[in-house]
Parts: sequence; C-alpha cells; structure tokens
Amino acid sequence: MTARLATLAALSALGLAACSTADRVTAPLAGLTFDIQPADVCDGVFVTIPECEALVALYNSTNGDEWTDATNWGADNKPCGWAGVTCQNGDMGPVVVLAFLSGQNMSGTLPPELGNLFAILGISFGHNELTGPIPPELGSLANLRNLDLTLNALTGPIPATLGNLANLETLELGGNQLTGPIPAWLGNLEHLRILQLWENELTGTIPAALGSLGNLERLELNSNQLTGTIPPELGDLEALQQLQLHNNQLTGSIPPELGSLANLGGLILSFNQLSGTIPAELGNLGSIQLLSAVNNQLTGLVPLPVAALEQTAVCLLNNNEGLFVPDIASYQAVATNGLICNLPLSSAEDIGDDAVDQIEELVPDPLVSGQANALISKIENAVAKAANGQYQAAINQMEAFISQLNTMVGDGILMPAEAAPFLVQAQSLIDIWTEAL
Repeated sequence: MTARLATLAALSALGLAACSTADRVTAPLAGLTFDIQPADVCDGVFVTIPECEALVALYNSTNGDEWTDATNWGADNKPCGWAGVTCQNGDMGPVVVLAFLSGQNMSGTLPPELGNLFAILGISFGHNELTGPIPPELGSLANLRNLDLTLNALTGPIPATLGNLANLETLELGGNQLTGPIPAWLGNLEHLRILQLWENELTGTIPAALGSLGNLERLELNSNQLTGTIPPELGDLEALQQLQLHNNQLTGSIPPELGSLANLGGLILSFNQLSGTIPAELGNLGSIQLLSAVNNQLTGLVPLPVAALEQTAVCLLNNNEGLFVPDIASYQAVATNGLICNLPLSSAEDIGDDAVDQIEELVPDPLVSGQANALISKIENAVAKAANGQYQAAINQMEAFISQLNTMVGDGILMPAEAAPFLVQAQSLIDIWTEAL
C-alpha cells in the first residue's frame, strides 16, 4: 500500500511529496451511524484512505441519501467516479475538486474529516441546507484556491484557521448566519480575488487590513451589522471592481480615497448612517456603472461628470438632505423625463427656493417678518444674478447671506442648529457658481 501511494503522489502535477497513510491524520469515525461503510468502499482505492474516509464522512454527515445527485457514491471503491468528485489524474487520486452545485439538497453539518483532502483545490457546497460551524480543519488545506459555502445556514465565527489558506483566491460565505467580527487576518490572503461575506450577522468594524488585498476584485460585506467608518485604506484596492457595503450601520463620511479606484464599476453604500458631503474625488471613477448611497445623511454635490452619467445608474439623491447637481441642464439631457433612477434632480434654483420656503417657516418665531425678508432678498437676488451669468455677484450675495446668518446666531436670534441647514445650502450655491466661473 505504501509503495502504491508513493507512486500516485509522484504522478501528481501538484508536485506533492510521496505520501503514505501514516502521513495523513485520519479523524476518528467511530460513533457515527453510516449510510456508507468506509470498509466497504475504501479498500484498494486509487486515492489515499484518509481521502476516501473524508468523502464517506461527508456523505454520512450531510444526509447523502437525500442528495439530488449521489451517483456512484458508495457503489464502488472508485471515489474519482462519484458525482461531484474530480481527481488529479482522471480516475486516480488525489481529490482536487469537490463541487456540489445549487439544489444538491445537502443538509446536516460539514465533517472535520474534510481536512484530510490534502490536495484539494476547490470546494463548492453553495445553495444547500448545511448547518453548524465551518470546520476549522479546512485551514489545513494548503492548496485550496476556492471555497464556496454561500446560501446555507452555517453559524459561528469565521474560523481563524482559514488564515492559513495562503493560496486562497475566492472566499464565498454569503447568505449564512455567521457571527463575530470580520477577521483582520483576511488581509494576509494576498491572492484573494473575491471576498463575499454578505447577509450574515457579522458585527464590529471593517478591518483596515483589507486594504492590503492588492488582487481583490469583489468585496461584498453588505447586509450585516457592521459599525464604524469606511476605512480609507480600501482606496488602495487597485483591482477592485465591486464594493458593496449597503445595509449595515456604518457612520462617518465617504473616504475621498475611494475616488482612486480606477476599475470600480459598482459602489453601493445605501442604507447606512453615512454623513457629510460626497467627496469630489468620486468624480474620478471613470469605470463606474452603479453608484448608490440612498438612505444616508449625505449633503453637497453629486460629483459625477455628465460623461459618467451617460453609462451610470446613479441612485444617490433620495432620502439624503441637501444633495444637488452642478449643471441641471446637462444632467437632464441624459436623464429620463428629468429623472435619474426615478428621482428628481435639484438645480441651484431649486436649492434657493427650498431655502426661501424654510426661512418663511421660521416666521413669526424665532424670526420676525423683516428679518426673514432680509435673508430671502439676498437669496433671490443671488439666484437672479446667477441666471444672468453674473456668478461672482451671486457669490457675493450669498456670502452676505452667510454673514447675516452668523450675526443672528451671535445675537441669539437663531440657534446654531437652526442656522446650520441654511449655511449648508448657501455653501452649496457658492460651490455651484464657483464651478461656473
């Protein structure tokens, strides 16, 4: 047996050293009720006995009798011919891919014996009904490239042992019930291209260490319970094409560093608690096709140029306060019925009208009509001058408006919180007209 295993290993394209059954730790199988008996199928196999026993344990632990396709499982001692099993050399070991596609109807828990599949490159058990934790023994699979466990009901934390998978390229754990923080050690998996942890129950902050994943193309952390700010280090992910952080509890501002993601096609930040202005640097996202930040507390300029809007579904405007676009005519030229994503666009005139309406609501308390009229006249004069192309004069009027507001706050006529929305609107108008100079 030892000589035969050594011969098989020498044939492996992976260049694995000669192995024997003694080289592999076989997890105990005692105490289980088997649908397949290892003794019946693992004698004389063309894979190692621990590999065969790992496959048997998988069948028995995940209700193999109910799988949608269990062709040949347990029918003979040739695991390389069992449904979903791919071996290095066709009908000979070692096992390199174990893939069960959507609808396989796997249930139960993943067995620790999977850690004995020493040469495996890919595991795909997505779209099933698996429960329990992710076995930490998977961290011993040094050659593993792809791990897909999406859309199951797995629980517990992401095992720290997965940090040993130095060759991992895709880690897909979305659609489960995983808990705990996103581990910072994920930033050490330098070959990682896809990291999908969406729709779990993960908590804590987004690790800044993820910014070191230079090959990462997709980062999907949406629909968890993540808090804290978006790390500016994510702006270092030069290969990133999709960044999905929506449906969390993230706070703070959008990092301007995200504007350096030249390959980014999708940026989805909706349904968080983000605040502040949208950084102008996002206007550098030349490859952007979907930009969404609805249901936040953002203000200021929507920075995308018209050229980007022609190929972009921009859903930034609703359920935020004070967002506006700098060139209403150009934006409407690429919109449908004056709308983008079925949302109304805001021009400088709209912002001015909104400010006037809000000032009128402050009469008779805390403002008397004369004080309100003095503020309103400055806004209306400024908008009228801008409409005639007199942008510097319009800016001067708005600066006078800001000065009068600050004086009212200093005199105790207005509270700072009452003046704050008007200061934001005034600065927004100044920004629009400064762009036009």
